[in-house]
Amino acid sequence: MEKMEYPAILNTMDYYFTFTHKEQITPDMYYFHFTPNVPVPYTAGQYMEFHLPHAHADSRGEKRYFTLVSSPTEKDICIATRINDASSSFKKALLAMHTGTTLRVNELEGDFIVPDDPLTKILLIAGGIGITPYRSMIKYIIDSNLKRDIALMYTAKTTSDILFKDLFDCAHKDGVTSRYYVDESLPTGWDGEKGYITPKIIKKDVPDYLDRMVYVSGPEAMVEKFEKMILKMGVADNNFKRDFFDNYTETYQEN
Repeated sequence: MEKMEYPAILNTMDYYFTFTHKEQITPDMYYFHFTPNVPVPYTAGQYMEFHLPHAHADSRGEKRYFTLVSSPTEKDICIATRINDASSSFKKALLAMHTGTTLRVNELEGDFIVPDDPLTKILLIAGGIGITPYRSMIKYIIDSNLKRDIALMYTAKTTSDILFKDLFDCAHKDGVTSRYYVDESLPTGWDGEKGYITPKIIKKDVPDYLDRMVYVSGPEAMVEKFEKMILKMGVADNNFKRDFFDNYTETYQEN
């Protein structure tokens, strides 16, 4: 994420992350790899504040919160974000970084994490960029050889916008069932559905949703709409968690 509604800082220690390389995973989505100066004791799904001083900073400034997309089981610490011509000066400076650039990173925080109880069943709903904390969670589950009953419902505009699909499909053996929904006609052989995640779709694809802890992650407008929908479907407040991303406008619902 890049901002949380109710931040609860867990660790204010300054870390220094050295940029090693980036991957372009869609036409406008980038995956950045860093090496921390010391191990960072984070939990899958948490986020940190990244500081990047740069020339001609715009009004949004020189720091951002980002979900740690990597798992605590991985050597690198990674973040992912969309960058295009309309992006902020911060994101453009991020894209222009050279190998060896060091960033100050702090404020490790966030409670958008998988519950400790292995018997807790979970429903993860993601829209677009909101898939990033789930990548961290599911990679951790795979690497740690945990078995969790998790249903993942992931919606995006197109099939090319679906990130980390190979990883999620691989997690089936660990108890993760992944379903994909896109707003376009599906290519031949692509295992997903055309359309939006609606109450009818949730009831069809995850009929025991009322027995699950429900997480929703995505653009702020999408999360607000889904929160109302999920609670109206009978999910209790204490079984619902939300995580939203600023400056993304998609709702992944019919207007």
